[in-house]
Amino acid sequence: MSAPASDTAAAVLENVRNQYAKLCGIQHYSLQDLFCPDHFRLDTWCRHFHPHPQAEELSAAAESFGEQYGIWRDDTRHHISRALFLYPDADPLHMLNMMKILTVDFYLNDVMRREVFPQLSTTRQRDAARILRRVGKYDPSLTIPAGVLPVEFANTIVLRDFRDTSHKAWFSRFHQLYTKHVSVPRRSYNSSSPTIEEYIEQRMHSAGMHHIVMWVEYAHGEYLDWSWLTDAGLDEDFRKLHYTVAAFGALSNDLFSFEREVIHNGSDANLMMAVALNGKAYTLTNIIRQSTTIVRSYLEEYLRLTVTCRKRVQVYGMLFPKKAALLERHFAGLERCMQGCWAWQVYTPRYKSPGSIWLETALQSTVNIMG
Repeated sequence: MSAPASDTAAAVLENVRNQYAKLCGIQHYSLQDLFCPDHFRLDTWCRHFHPHPQAEELSAAAESFGEQYGIWRDDTRHHISRALFLYPDADPLHMLNMMKILTVDFYLNDVMRREVFPQLSTTRQRDAARILRRVGKYDPSLTIPAGVLPVEFANTIVLRDFRDTSHKAWFSRFHQLYTKHVSVPRRSYNSSSPTIEEYIEQRMHSAGMHHIVMWVEYAHGEYLDWSWLTDAGLDEDFRKLHYTVAAFGALSNDLFSFEREVIHNGSDANLMMAVALNGKAYTLTNIIRQSTTIVRSYLEEYLRLTVTCRKRVQVYGMLFPKKAALLERHFAGLERCMQGCWAWQVYTPRYKSPGSIWLETALQSTVNIMG
């Protein structure tokens, strides 16, 4: 008789931790080397990258908002700083709204994040799940019922700001994706291990990467005309392009956060554990290789699709110059978003640790973010 799934997951986790302990301090891996295809370097690509120039003022305003509703945490500034990297040229008002919603999101994540949720008591898990259901309820009218918690009030207020400063169709889609992200269960997979493909799909939502890619449009208030893209036969290519940006952001983060989530907090909700639990690798070295191969495939797909989409858009340049110009600016925004994913994860103290097996997150690392 085979062992129960929970026993198998626990055994795999223990094995991964034991192998990690043997590697720690002895062997280091460069995530850049593992992520990058031949003849491409992330640090070179990010050489001229810069975070948002008004970072200090915007961070102070976001902190004031968080304190107003009692949802500011010590690490919040590190979490919301990623928006300053992903959208370095964003309109300041739009940037502040993005940082405010990330403040709400981090509060929920900090209290109920995927690596901590399984460790909560049954009562606290139930209370947390109730809050997530309420905050994650899709309500197009954005009403504020009596007796809501401060985090619920703050969440609705910011969503109203998004609604009032964006395109109607865009906001409707963003609102649906955001509420789905909030309501994704914060659980481990000890009782039911998904396939790698199933894990990736759920991770895209739990990471919020679908709506984070949508913020490329919101950052400058320039929204894609999906009806026109459909008529031009470009809609599927753009959906694939957006998906690859989202996947690279979510799954590269699983490698950066592997030590924090899996090794230190015992979570198996991570790409590396999904690979291990599906019996695709038997040593930590193989798990690393196979996981980073998945991330690299999305980076390669992004580079390929960008070239293909740009060539197709150029065909329409003479007939639809304004549409083509907007799409070129959108390509540039997606590129900055991709660069920001790498630059922020290397920069942030959130993943740094003294014995890290990743060169990019070792405390003594001298890795240059922008080349």
